[in-house]
Parts: sequence; structure tokens; C-alpha cells
Amino acid sequence: MIGSPLFSSRLFIARNVLLFTLLLDDCQSINPRDLWDMYHNFYLDSATFEMIRGQSEKLVGLSKSIISWNKAYGAYFLMINFETLKVLCRFWRKFSHSKNSTSEFINEFKAAVKDVYEKHDLPSTFAESAGPKTLFLHRYFTL
Repeated sequence: MIGSPLFSSRLFIARNVLLFTLLLDDCQSINPRDLWDMYHNFYLDSATFEMIRGQSEKLVGLSKSIISWNKAYGAYFLMINFETLKVLCRFWRKFSHSKNSTSEFINEFKAAVKDVYEKHDLPSTFAESAGPKTLFLHRYFTL
């Protein structure tokens, strides 16, 4: 369930592994601002989104088997069962889905956020403090 602590912990693990693999792969070519934005911004710019999408696609490919995963990242993130890898892969698949960058999705997302604000009378600082976790408020897992 999306709001459950188990869901949130899995989401955070997938995001953290994504970040650390970005750092392991090519830290020199990554803009540090994009890494910051990945964690702290409510809306992501296209450069940050593309960084996340590209790395997520790579992780999806590597997570087809424990052997391929452990060959690439096992020294840092050893996977000992395929179930864990499958759970993380589902998040990376969602992160990398091209539909998330369409103007239709972005407009629907913004409308959903606005609707939540209006229904719950949330202050504008809510979005700023919630960061990318709120990407999962609306429709993200219906792809």
C-alpha cells in the first residue's frame, strides 16, 4: 500500500541505491545540484529527471538477475535474494518510465497537487519540505 511504512522504506531504499550508484558510476560528470534536487525539490527540472531516468533504466537492466546485479554493484550493495531485487526494480521501472516526462502527466500531477492543497488547506511550505516523496501522491503507480 502506497501510504504504508513498508512502502515508504522500500521507496527510500530504491532512491538511496539510485543515488549511491550514480556516485559510484561517474561522480565527476554529475552536477551536484542535480543530486541535491533529486532529494529535496518538489518539482524536478529536465536535467535532474533525465539523470534519474537514465540511471533507473540502467538499474532495471542490471536487476534482471542477482548475478548481473552483484557483478556490477555487489561489492557495495550485495543482493542475496531475488525478491528484494524485484521490489527495488519495480520502483526503478516507475522512475524511468517515459510517461512521467510527458506534458499530460506533468499537468495532471500539478492539478492533483493543487487539489490536495485545496482540500486539506495545506501551506505552500508543505511542498517545499516534502520533496520528491510527494511524487507518489497521484497516479504514479498506475502506469
